[in-house]
Amino acid sequence: SNAYLANTVTYYSNTHISAPTPRDFTVGVEPLDVKVVQNSGVYTLENAIDCGTVPTWVTTAGSLGSIFGANTVNVYVTATDPEGSAVTYSLVSGSLPGGLNLSSNGLVQGVATGVTATTTYNFTIKVSDIVTNNVDRTFSYQILNRDPVWNTSSTLTSYSTETFTPITVNAYDPDGGVITYSLTSGSVPSGLSFVSANATITGTPNEVSDNTTSTFTVTATDVGSAANARTFSLTITPII
Repeated sequence: SNAYLANTVTYYSNTHISAPTPRDFTVGVEPLDVKVVQNSGVYTLENAIDCGTVPTWVTTAGSLGSIFGANTVNVYVTATDPEGSAVTYSLVSGSLPGGLNLSSNGLVQGVATGVTATTTYNFTIKVSDIVTNNVDRTFSYQILNRDPVWNTSSTLTSYSTETFTPITVNAYDPDGGVITYSLTSGSVPSGLSFVSANATITGTPNEVSDNTTSTFTVTATDVGSAANARTFSLTITPII
């Protein structure tokens, strides 16, 4: 075992001396013996010093919450020191969601980076007291994938057979992913077809004797399988 000399020793009486420890000791080395060496002999008091206890977590392990990308996160993790000293926090493994960071006071904060699919981030935080007694706890935070957003109005321009030009409907992913399209109900006017590869209505509509409106639903889906359906109406008018 190691021996450490006190930096100073103050004598008060035959039964009272003061000798501060030369450094901080953690719970991993407790208990400590005290040895007094004097002219009359060597005296040892075994298991004399308890080095305290590790900090105690208050925040339950597991999920700290969830949020959509591009939103602000302010979440605290909390632990206490049974001896009443200050504690600090540090990230020791895993990773926080993009855009977030951990402050030494236990605050997880920042503007979350968007994701193309809902993603759970797992990470371990260590809490330490002033003498480096420490304990870890594992947490998670989830960044949610948002639905696609439609740019194209649900009512499309009216056309006759002579004036029709291809129509492209369009949506975007607010999280930056690629959108795919599918015709999920109804049908486009006779003579036309829906090309899912580029979300375009193309062809030559059949002639009609009266204004004829077709309704159909197109679903926009992102790479994380979040989907948004919109029902469109397209009217074909007679040739005048």
